[in-house]
Amino acid sequence: MSDSLTVLKAFCGILQSELQLDDGQVYVWDQKINIPTDDKLYIAVGVESVTPFGSKTQFIDGDEYQSANFKATLSIDILSRGSDARDRKEEVILALKSTYAQQVQEKYGFYIATLTSGFTNLSEIEGAAIPYRFNLALNLQYAVSKSKAVDYYDTFTKEIRTEA
Repeated sequence: MSDSLTVLKAFCGILQSELQLDDGQVYVWDQKINIPTDDKLYIAVGVESVTPFGSKTQFIDGDEYQSANFKATLSIDILSRGSDARDRKEEVILALKSTYAQQVQEKYGFYIATLTSGFTNLSEIEGAAIPYRFNLALNLQYAVSKSKAVDYYDTFTKEIRTEA
């Protein structure tokens, strides 16, 4: 089990490795996507929403163990000034189902959903150029856990009150 930032970075690492992109070509965005100024392919990964779908707390030998499962909807924008976004967008799906992707998911304890919403073409004309942009939304499941000592767990006592 990992924290959400570690999972997001691992997800980006899958795309960078499988599409053979340089550092900085796959990045996590926070409501602002930078349109490329060169001919390279860029992928921006953002979190649209996160929904908890399970949690539990256990007490073992005076320690409290908590865990929660989450479903995150990721927004993946594939961008380029040249035609790479248009021509290579399908490689994103292939990358997420590769053997390497399976190994990274196992290592960091998350799961990439098999089916996606499909690609949405967000390309627009800007002067004489067309910055190509395709968006893909998909679900990712992960868990977060923590533990801590609870020295007072066994010290609770019952008190019975009677009226006189």
